[in-house]
Amino acid sequence: MKPTLSYLPEDIICLIAHIFVSSEPARGWKVWGEEQNAYRSLFPLSEACKRLRENLKPLLFRAIHNWNIDEKTVWPRAIWPHAVEVNLRDHAVRNLRVLKLTDDVYAALSHMPLLTTVILRYNASVPSDALRCVGALSGLTSLEIHQARLDGPVPSSLDFPSLQRLLVSVSGFRGIPDCVSSMSGDLLPDDFGDIRWPRLRTLTISEHTPATYLPVPALIAQMPQLQKLQLLYAVDMARTPDELHPPFIYGDPVDKTLTSTL
Repeated sequence: MKPTLSYLPEDIICLIAHIFVSSEPARGWKVWGEEQNAYRSLFPLSEACKRLRENLKPLLFRAIHNWNIDEKTVWPRAIWPHAVEVNLRDHAVRNLRVLKLTDDVYAALSHMPLLTTVILRYNASVPSDALRCVGALSGLTSLEIHQARLDGPVPSSLDFPSLQRLLVSVSGFRGIPDCVSSMSGDLLPDDFGDIRWPRLRTLTISEHTPATYLPVPALIAQMPQLQKLQLLYAVDMARTPDELHPPFIYGDPVDKTLTSTL
């Protein structure tokens, strides 16, 4: 066997790659750092030969973003089998330029066999087509929705067959926007409680105190497996105490499967 890196067993190559990346000096967090590949320092190594490129693909393309696919509409098919996490945005974090999210981008998700996590960061409300495509993913276990409201039309046929964790948050990389001017309402639609979440175990909602009160039993009515509920409501100083609902009114007894609330 030739004494070169490319002839080492695949698991040894991956271990060396992990050590190589973890030993890099900290560069300090920047808001646009979230748009960079965590393993970007391995790209030069992957170009050394075909075998190294094949061995490093699962690391290089484990998490992918749509910020650099404007000209090509969608990611190259060769990286689809390696994607575990997909980040979709309608704007770039670095310069706030508008990013196009085409039907081809959403359609590609169903052809990623290892995909378990989708993270959405939209300035506008989440499109119905996006919810429909994400909801149909059989292997999806984690969904995060940041900045955007779910105030658009909610498809009645959402499935989320394997989803175990859902996070909905008002905040973005550049801080929490002004609730009154930017949100003008709540993150969740009135019919959120009608969506079926058959395997959901963790629900986290981070926003301002809702203007309209959605009782917790109604909120989790379609979540038979829910174990952890986190309602992280911020104080809205613009309202008087009489206008605020206590952030955690149970109403009727909550399902006994809940083991953690916050």
